[in-house]
Amino acid sequence: MSMQEFSDNLSTLSYVSRRRIPLWIWDPKNRTLFGRTAASWTLCILFYLAYYAFLAGFFMGMLMVFLYTEVPDDRPARTGMQSLLNLKPGLGFRPVIDVQKSLIKFAKTDPQSYLPYTENIDALLDAYKIVNSKPDGQFANCKDGKKDPDSVERVCKFPLDSLNPCTRENNYGYPDGTPCVILKVNKVYGWLPDIENMGQPHALVNCTGQNPADIENMGSVTYYPSAKLGDKSFGIFDSVYFPFIGQPGYLSPLVALKFTNPKRHVTILVECQLQNLKNAYTGSLGFEIRVD
Repeated sequence: MSMQEFSDNLSTLSYVSRRRIPLWIWDPKNRTLFGRTAASWTLCILFYLAYYAFLAGFFMGMLMVFLYTEVPDDRPARTGMQSLLNLKPGLGFRPVIDVQKSLIKFAKTDPQSYLPYTENIDALLDAYKIVNSKPDGQFANCKDGKKDPDSVERVCKFPLDSLNPCTRENNYGYPDGTPCVILKVNKVYGWLPDIENMGQPHALVNCTGQNPADIENMGSVTYYPSAKLGDKSFGIFDSVYFPFIGQPGYLSPLVALKFTNPKRHVTILVECQLQNLKNAYTGSLGFEIRVD
């Protein structure tokens, strides 16, 4: 083969290779692109469109469920009648050493027996002291039992001296056999007391023995702070502290229940109930106390 013929053949091959499309990309005989016909490509595209549309819808649905069930930082996810408490708060008490037990048992002559109880009350009241130590400008104006309407987002300062003589200095009466128990209204978002008797426009609390023997063994009790309705004394949770709407620094009002002469060496069953309210939990708070 002459050099001219070789050159002509090489030019022809180069021309053909530049114009030819590999069969794995486009097969003109079977009319396939990358091994698929137009109908096959159409079905494939439709499948993936449907598949990814389903994934996007599933993701959006899960995101909506998450956002619906997420608990906000400043309020419960369910409030009002949708909440588990149905706008009906109950009572809590301190000291509580073991959440599985409601017995307060100690010997007044043994400081180690009542130390856990007094320390538990100390921890509760320390939270109030920390809040009360803030500048007065951060609190609402709550003079004469009335809250300034312009201070809804701020809280009233709870005066711990209203719990006297139930104080840290006298170990809340435990060394004398006259112990104090601190009562508090459980926080319920947006709850306002619906008063029955406007002669005393506040939530009241009354504690008594669970049966006649307990009533006798319990002896007399006093409340701090207290109020009278008729000829009977009650503990008082001032309405000025409600509602709770997630205000920073909010702490529930307290009532100190002091047993002045409980019978010793006897376990006394005590029940406390909110009074003077149309919209409170109708059950009672129960605990036991024994002074040895």
